[in-house]
Amino acid sequence: PGKVAAMVWATTDTDAESNLVELNSDGSGPLTTAFQIGANLYAGGSGFAPEADHSYHANSILYHLEDDSFTIGDRVPSLYVKASHAGAVEWQVGGDCSGAPAGVHCVAQDWRVNHGHQLLESGNLLFFNNNANGVADVREVALDDAATFSVTPVADFKSGLTSNVLGDVQRLPNGNTLVSYST
Repeated sequence: PGKVAAMVWATTDTDAESNLVELNSDGSGPLTTAFQIGANLYAGGSGFAPEADHSYHANSILYHLEDDSFTIGDRVPSLYVKASHAGAVEWQVGGDCSGAPAGVHCVAQDWRVNHGHQLLESGNLLFFNNNANGVADVREVALDDAATFSVTPVADFKSGLTSNVLGDVQRLPNGNTLVSYST
C-alpha cells in the first residue's frame, strides 16, 4: 500500500523543528519518523518568540514519486529545500546559505514568509510569498541543477491583495494557475 506523510512539531516549543512522519495509507503498521526537519536540512530564522534566533516553522511539504524525494517550505527562514526520502539535502532556495547543508546547491532569495508551493514537471518552483506584511505575490523560478546550482526568475504575479498568513498556489493541468489567499 501507499503511505501518507505529514509534518509534526518535534516539541511543544514555539517555532520548533518538525518530524516528517509516515503511516501506511490504510492505517496499518506503526507511525514512523522518516527524518527531522530542522538544522539537519537548513539554518533556522528569526521566529516569533523573543529568544528564537534559529526558529523553524515548516508549513508545506510535497512528495515527488519520480525520485522519492520531498520539497519542504519553511516560513521563518523563508526557504524551500529538497531532500531525499532518507533526509539528504539536494538543494535549498532562499534562507541563509552560509554554512547551509546544501552547500553550493543553495541560492539566497529576497522573499519573506512563504507558504504553499509546487515543483513543476519543468523543474521550475512555483510558490506563494506572503511578503511579510506587504502585498502577497506568486513567484515562479527556474532551477538549474547543474554543478553550479542557480535560480532564475520566470514570473512574479502581484494581485495587489494581502495575505498575512497561509496561501497556496497550484499549476493546473490546463496551464492555468490557481492561487488561494487566506486573509
